[in-house]
Amino acid sequence: MNPICLCLTAHEPHRLRPYNYFDVGRRHDYWDAESMRRRLATAERLVYEPATAKLAGLLDQHPAFAFSLAISGPLLDQLAAFAPKLLAAFRSLVETGRAELLCATSHHCLSWAVSASQVEKQLRLQRERLRRALGREPTIFGGEGPRETQAFAAIAEAVGLTGMLLESGPTLPDDLSRRHVYSASSRSHFPTMVTTPGLPEDIARDGDILCLAVDLSTEGLRRRRNRVTLSHLEEWLRTALSRGIEFLTPSEAFSRLPPTRALPAKAARSPIANELQQDALDRLAALESRIMAAGALPMVEDFRRLTGSDHFGEMTLRATESTAQESEPETFDSPYEAYMSFRHVLSDLDRRLSLSGLQPALSAGSAPA
Repeated sequence: MNPICLCLTAHEPHRLRPYNYFDVGRRHDYWDAESMRRRLATAERLVYEPATAKLAGLLDQHPAFAFSLAISGPLLDQLAAFAPKLLAAFRSLVETGRAELLCATSHHCLSWAVSASQVEKQLRLQRERLRRALGREPTIFGGEGPRETQAFAAIAEAVGLTGMLLESGPTLPDDLSRRHVYSASSRSHFPTMVTTPGLPEDIARDGDILCLAVDLSTEGLRRRRNRVTLSHLEEWLRTALSRGIEFLTPSEAFSRLPPTRALPAKAARSPIANELQQDALDRLAALESRIMAAGALPMVEDFRRLTGSDHFGEMTLRATESTAQESEPETFDSPYEAYMSFRHVLSDLDRRLSLSGLQPALSAGSAPA
């Protein structure tokens, strides 16, 4: 049977509140802290608390069990602010030495990255934040999807990471093609595994290794295409362990299984921008150099939160799907409303920069529409 590399991801976004034309220049509180607190409390009760307890029990009962854990930067912020006991539960898992931390960007920006330099800064920041919060500095990337795999691999290697896990894109459509350790390109030996979403029943197949990704967020565990629940996850793991299947952390897998082939150039899952998303990304990117030059920590933090990919996801139509019964309604009624709130926040940031003494780079484009 294939050894299994199990990657559990956990993410809750920074939520932008509705921000209108009349807020520009008057209010700088862009983030809906109360909504984030309520949503995290629901996710903690329904998912994270029982999940950490079940995983701790499995680690106690099965000394050979191991997995990797990708906790996003936005969730890490919210755990520190609203759920310190849950943060301690995650730290206890990591301290066993059999729950390997994965590193993503500090503000979950990779799907809609404004620049390579921002990606590099956020990777370095997240490694340090995870070390301080959870007691381990990660060496493997996972939990997000870059647009350009080869270019990203060079950045990841430059910041000291030694391998990466990727969601598959259209060039790796079949299950067997994911069951190998790849090098990032024909010129780079940076080891890479491509994850399979969900928990397949048929795991005794050809290939080197099976890398599985399960989203531990409330929505992720109820996503219809994966049909994963906590009970299903626990039952599947117990069955796999009873069959003697070997579980490896990514670091163990990469040390044992060297790359056997080069990853296709478009292996990662890449979003296609609509007009709202592209315009928002361009306007955000135009502020980066001035924000970083100003060096004002509140503005830098607001900018980095705005780089989060979830904001761009709000700017597209998505099929509605039932999640937890206690979940809150979406913040914005339409993609255009999400886009305009984002635009108005950028206008306010531009005004704050002007007041700090830096000349505005966005003239007409920075004004609220």
